[in-house]
Amino acid sequence: MKLKKILFAGVAAGAVALTLASCGGPNQDPLEPTDTDEKIYNKVFGDFYTLYKEAKKETTDLNKRYANMAVSEAKLLETGTILPTTTRGGQYALTRVVPRTVNGTLWGNDSDRLHKILVTNENIKKTDRDALIAIWNLARVADVVTEADYIGLAKTYLAAHQYTIKNEYNWSYTSDPNTYDVLATSEQADSQVIVQGVDGLLEYNELNKQDFAIAKSLEVSSDKKKFTFELKQGVKWVDKDGNEVAEVKADDFVAGFQHMLDAEGGLESLTYGVIKGAAEYAESKDFSKVGVKADGDYKVVYELEEVTPYFQTMFAYSMFSPMNRTYYESKGGKFGEDFDATADDYKYGTTYSDILYNGPFRITDSTKETQIVFEKNEKYYGKDALNVNKVTWKYNDGKVATKAYDDFKNGVIDNCALTSATITNAKNDNLFNTYAYISDTEATTFINFFNVNRQAFTTDGLAPTTKSKDQKLTMQIASLNQNLRLALQLSVNRKASNAISTGDDLAELSLRNSYTPYNFVTLTAATTVKINGKDVTFPAGTNYGEVIQKTLEADGSTIKAYDAEKKSGDGYDGWYNPTEAKKRLDAALPEINKELEAKGLKAISAENPLVVEYPTQSSSDVYMGKAQVLKQSVESALGGLVKVEIISLEQRADWLKVCYSYSNGKVANFDINDLSGWGPDYGDPQTYLDTMLPYGDGYMLKALGLW
Repeated sequence: MKLKKILFAGVAAGAVALTLASCGGPNQDPLEPTDTDEKIYNKVFGDFYTLYKEAKKETTDLNKRYANMAVSEAKLLETGTILPTTTRGGQYALTRVVPRTVNGTLWGNDSDRLHKILVTNENIKKTDRDALIAIWNLARVADVVTEADYIGLAKTYLAAHQYTIKNEYNWSYTSDPNTYDVLATSEQADSQVIVQGVDGLLEYNELNKQDFAIAKSLEVSSDKKKFTFELKQGVKWVDKDGNEVAEVKADDFVAGFQHMLDAEGGLESLTYGVIKGAAEYAESKDFSKVGVKADGDYKVVYELEEVTPYFQTMFAYSMFSPMNRTYYESKGGKFGEDFDATADDYKYGTTYSDILYNGPFRITDSTKETQIVFEKNEKYYGKDALNVNKVTWKYNDGKVATKAYDDFKNGVIDNCALTSATITNAKNDNLFNTYAYISDTEATTFINFFNVNRQAFTTDGLAPTTKSKDQKLTMQIASLNQNLRLALQLSVNRKASNAISTGDDLAELSLRNSYTPYNFVTLTAATTVKINGKDVTFPAGTNYGEVIQKTLEADGSTIKAYDAEKKSGDGYDGWYNPTEAKKRLDAALPEINKELEAKGLKAISAENPLVVEYPTQSSSDVYMGKAQVLKQSVESALGGLVKVEIISLEQRADWLKVCYSYSNGKVANFDINDLSGWGPDYGDPQTYLDTMLPYGDGYMLKALGLW
């Protein structure tokens, strides 16, 4: 099984979140792997995996569960296979979008939904934005108003301050969808488009509180293993032209779930061990034993394998979306053993005309590398609450550093991040002082991946390696040394790299120091766990990052995943440590060189440095600037014993193909790669850590050369 979901791509300012796709090129001139994936995994991740398996077993005491997961995450960070780099946000930005009118939940797809967005014709002043957020905070904390009331209060404030509302929203995007089947994809580039037109049972609202969508009620059994949703009646399916096709009924959720399991687009493994019989269906194809059933036309029942603390939060993500069975079959769709997405007559989800819509918008145009247009669904059950009738996304290939800013200034798009290349422009245009604000950071974590098992050295002819065979073999041996991996990761100057995007003033603000955000969960009671065999007690109010940090300190690591003085795990560089990096390298080289000499290879030295290949988009000043920072900081810190080769890819599409759109670890054609990251599917640290599971279960492992 494969764990995918929101694997995000795009490390520069304003980048759009995406996920890894399922394709890849031939592996030319491969190396024989040093060992099986399983043995390499156990060597690299053994401590993490042992502790994490135990942490997951705890389903009743959530405090102990979270604390033990944090302990295991510290061991993961210490492998040196992943270097958290940044999160999204934390940049100067300009906007005509009213704050908090797009849901801000940290997990799932609901934060992509745009139907409640309020957009003004005028640029919003920072002072007014702050005042609107204060109104939202009052509503959120005091719970004195509803979501609709907040929208109303915002409209009243805007009118009183000479703003006018428009009924369209225009935005910039960087990658087109590969499919329009929301149940067959785990890619953010796909799902963020499709969810505009597909509603599920529950949805987080603009106060970040989960509310009913197509469901009108929920009954949970006393053992918390059976969830029965009753549906609203009269919810319609329509085609892209808005013609009514059918009513949404309980069987649509059953058909959708089976199709999701059949499609194996990366969502299915999230339900394994959660929904009764879901994992077994992968082999048996007997859906009668799967715990998703229709009880009449308007009730759908989910049966769980065991108590799952985060189950209800999973409905924010697309694996529980409905699908009309009859329409699916009319497009060549079949179920179970008969499912074949490659069949000549299979058309479902291949274009925006080959799906149905039950949500607020219909896609009326999707032209590659041009635009995506959404228009109001007049048959939508909640159409009266929509704040925009049309949404248009404009393509930006990232080649022109000032394009997003210029488009905002000229009214083409309604918000943009400011980069080091455009902050000065905004100041010269008298926009910065009045309108620039600092955007919120969020739960996405971008990563610098270290490929521990590289076997691919080109991707369909793209990014051919510059290495000799001996250099390949040298890296193969070196990559399995923990000290070597840490030496490289600790030598990356993340602040200087981020400044290329954000400018110097905010270069630290969006830096992240752990995989799971430090404040993703917080202990609600005093909790005792073992760290290296010793009992350690954490008081109520301890956040996840503090437990990670205590474990790192117990292990003697210099990584600072949480700063007690700052009371944060974000906003500073807790990894960059050239002195420690050189110490790690000095510790690694005797072991590595001994292995190299045993195989008749030259020892790593200043005359024969370790060559590390790092692909990037050379047509982008931002990405090339980041690459140059990484190269300079690594080579300087490690005294010339490591040489970073920047592999240039002119087109963004080619860069995505090499560093993002590959199907498995065998075709991961890089030594290090920082194009992508991860955002959470649901409200439990498991949503991050499961991506590091072995045997093909952990989706992130393919970025590390495994499975």
